[in-house]
Amino acid sequence: MSYTMSNFWDVLAKNASPKETYYPDIGLVRRVKYALGFGDPEAGRKYREAAWITKQIAASFVACKINTPGDRSETPGLCCYVPAADYADPAYNFKVKLPSGVRAQRFNDAFLEDLRSRLGGFTPELTINEDGVFIRVPLERVPARPPKCTLADLGQPPDDYKLPLPLGRAQRAPYWVDLARAPHTLFAGASGSGKSTLIHACLHFLLDRADVWGVDLKLVELSRYKSQMVQLATEPEEVEPLLEALFRETRRRLAELQSRNQNDWQGRRIVLVVDELAEVTLASKGDTTLLLRLAQLGRAAGVHLLLATQRPSVQIIPGDMKANVPLRVCLALPTAIDSQVVLGKAGAELLTPPGDAYVLDGHRITRVSTPNYKAPEAAFDLTQAEDPRLLGLSADERAAYKAIQEEGCKATQRGLVERFHWGTRRAMRTLKSLRNSGVLEPAPADVGDDVDDISNDVADVDDLPPTDKVFMEPQIETPAAVGPLFTEKTGIFPKIPVFGFF
Repeated sequence: MSYTMSNFWDVLAKNASPKETYYPDIGLVRRVKYALGFGDPEAGRKYREAAWITKQIAASFVACKINTPGDRSETPGLCCYVPAADYADPAYNFKVKLPSGVRAQRFNDAFLEDLRSRLGGFTPELTINEDGVFIRVPLERVPARPPKCTLADLGQPPDDYKLPLPLGRAQRAPYWVDLARAPHTLFAGASGSGKSTLIHACLHFLLDRADVWGVDLKLVELSRYKSQMVQLATEPEEVEPLLEALFRETRRRLAELQSRNQNDWQGRRIVLVVDELAEVTLASKGDTTLLLRLAQLGRAAGVHLLLATQRPSVQIIPGDMKANVPLRVCLALPTAIDSQVVLGKAGAELLTPPGDAYVLDGHRITRVSTPNYKAPEAAFDLTQAEDPRLLGLSADERAAYKAIQEEGCKATQRGLVERFHWGTRRAMRTLKSLRNSGVLEPAPADVGDDVDDISNDVADVDDLPPTDKVFMEPQIETPAAVGPLFTEKTGIFPKIPVFGFF
């Protein structure tokens, strides 16, 4: 039994006596059956859910003090319409019967926020018009965001996962997936949604378990892992040779599997990480074709794709590509259309960045909080003079940074003095310049070394400017324990106790 929207409001208007009324009316016997779990299970579930929502709305009336002045027990009544299975509007609709002395303006944002917090996942909608006050609660329940987490909170991945991906924490437990079974994944999210942090967290586990290839045309995220990757393309003309080389390796592995009469690759696996998919698919149609072929043939050959983009659209992610990437992580997106491209439904535009995401694994969607992970600092490539990050560094600064990064030299004045036999002022200037430029971070331990080395400034002959002045030794008798006030070697006066003079 179902009602059209027109006669539904007519029926609601006629029934104003009880505080709670349900339509279609099922009677006392059927109510008892549904409460005990008998009869139509779907209809019983809907009526039980409608009764629970009605209690939460009544509790919000009390919490927001929506009642007749002077009589707190006189709260608004409710008429609830429970939709049938074939009804066009999949939602519970409530008409509020206002008691005397209560205006419709009392149903404001504070009431709606209190009701939303009580319903725990349902998204109520409030409508106030000339016909009265109406509350609509969609049947679909939006899961609450799980608590935030770090990579350490997720613990260790399952032992049988060959390529574990730490996608975050679900409502009840950590959420891990195995890229070897997936076999490809797509990360989509707007700028600031936490997509880059998730990529770094996944690479933390993939670099030791697979041969990682990368495409990073933005020179931002993957360049810091260049020494740990098999091959990294950072220029548009390098992308096609990389994809062709990977495709040849895929074909070689498939031929080897065929000769062995096997179906799955048992050796070391390969993971291709593409930081911005739009830069590849829009630049060349041939690159898109190679990516699609890798997605189709890679699973059996042990070649897996980890794609990331902040501009999901049908041009960036073709339908054939989506069909071969069943595992998709959708972070916050600007529009519902973008969410429809990634998940097949709207909802990602309502996520709260950073780290809030939906995971589509097959046909199941799970809401997770991606882990907060600090990526390793990008190490400078001191072998390439054209590296833009080295611009402005002097020869001393380059040598000092190379010794600190590659030779284990301590980032202190004393460490540089012992390594290069510099004076302390020269070492101090070099360290200060490296820290001011952001190459080195200030360390509290350096303060003690600086203080200890100040007394050695007397011996730094190389750091002193040449002088033609002639210093005359003062004609003052000083104790032998203090020593001469002036040394011809340095041309300066050492520190002496005051009592040496007086």
